[in-house]
Amino acid sequence: PVMEGKVMLFKELAGIDAWPICLGTQDPEEIVRVVRGIAPGFGGINLED
Repeated sequence: PVMEGKVMLFKELAGIDAWPICLGTQDPEEIVRVVRGIAPGFGGINLED
């Protein structure tokens, strides 16, 4: 629910459409690979730890 709540804040406070995408890894190389793969489909990517 935390990620979904942040998505709602983006929409309500900034008018930005957002989608929560949670990764099941903590491997930095895999995270970079995934972000590079999806980046062309998004105007911005907000990373959380």
